[in-house]
Amino acid sequence: MFFGGDTAGEGSDKNTATVIDNTTEKIVATLEQEKDETSYTIQVYCLGMYYNQALIGLETNFSTYPTKMLSEVYEYPNLYVREKEDDYTGQLYKSYGFETNKKTRPIILANFQRIMNEETSKITDIEILREGIVFIKNEKGRPEAQQGCHDDRIMGTAITYYISDQQPKVKQEPMKENEVYMKESSFDNDFYSDFDDDEITPI
Repeated sequence: MFFGGDTAGEGSDKNTATVIDNTTEKIVATLEQEKDETSYTIQVYCLGMYYNQALIGLETNFSTYPTKMLSEVYEYPNLYVREKEDDYTGQLYKSYGFETNKKTRPIILANFQRIMNEETSKITDIEILREGIVFIKNEKGRPEAQQGCHDDRIMGTAITYYISDQQPKVKQEPMKENEVYMKESSFDNDFYSDFDDDEITPI
């Protein structure tokens, strides 16, 4: 399994994640919530561990906090790694998380548009399809949500499909609830109560 996420930021008020089966490339679960970043990070960690330490690639444009917490505090073992070339030395630097910029945004959206057009059956979440209806080009030709609408799920799913190359295409089965490994040193007694099933939609 693998999943990416769009963190709440400019023009957005929700944190999202889309979980995709690495063998069929179909969406199997989605997450959408409006709580704080700590709650979102815990939800993402739980999803990742439940789906056999799925590859996680969260957007880091507006906040690196969720990715930083997953890496340094919760020690999540399977995070997406991006490479960036230093303009001066030419040396490649590696960082966790996905950066949406002028170069990557057109690429992830073009790939997702191809999937929407040619492999629609993979998009099993109705809310993503609804966002697609109002995802248009503005007066400057920039693809984005129509005014008053949101594209959080679209962007999160586009990121997810893009990062799939870092996850092996082998069959994985979700862990049973009592098999999900939680580091006692990382979480307090309230951790489990923060895992809100109402925010996660299994497909």
